[in-house]
Amino acid sequence: MTKEILPTMQACSFALVILHTKELVQQELGDQNRDIHIPSEQLCQFLAAAESIVRDAGSLGKHSIASGVKKRKRLKTPPEEIASDDEVRYVEQERKMARRIEA
Repeated sequence: MTKEILPTMQACSFALVILHTKELVQQELGDQNRDIHIPSEQLCQFLAAAESIVRDAGSLGKHSIASGVKKRKRLKTPPEEIASDDEVRYVEQERKMARRIEA
C-alpha cells in the first residue's frame, strides 16, 4: 500500500468502527431518550485513545505532492461583469425589499 492511501483507509476503518458501535448501542439501549452516565475518567481515556488514533494515522487534511511533480499556476479569475439584464433584476430586488421594509 502506498503512504497516500493508508491514512484514508485508517480513517474509513475508524468510521466503520464508529458506525458499528452506534448500531450496537442502539440495539442495547433501545430507548433513545435514556440518560447515559460515563465517568469523566473514562471519557478522558476515550479522548486519549481517539487522539492517539488520529495522531498515528497522520493528518487527514495533509496533502503531499510527490517529488518531481510540478504544480500548475492557477489562472486568474476574470472580474465579474454585470449585464444589463442583471442590473434590471437587481433594481427590481431592491424595490421589493424597500416595499417589505415599508410594510
